Amino acid sequence: MCIRDRDISAAIQTASEVGGDYYDYFPQEDKKSLYVVVGDATGHGMTAGMMVSITKAGLKGIEKRAPNKMLTDLNNIVKSVEIGRIRMSLNLLEFKNG
Repeated sequence: MCIRDRDISAAIQTASEVGGDYYDYFPQEDKKSLYVVVGDATGHGMTAGMMVSITKAGLKGIEKRAPNKMLTDLNNIVKSVEIGRIRMSLNLLEFKNG
């Protein structure tokens, strides 16, 4: 992906068929900001993979605004799904105006 003279690429190799590692980036249409997400769900297997899928879908669907507000919205989405006692460490960064 290219954004304002920057070339961004990434790759991931999971330890098993389904993992809880997650990274993504969301360039904004105005090309003035870029959101970068890095996370890791607890455990391995299908439950960790479900947490990553819910997180990714939630981030795609919520309004892009200040990271703390986005994480609050995302937390409410994840809690509403009720997938059990699984946790996720998630970092959300917003790069804007250079």
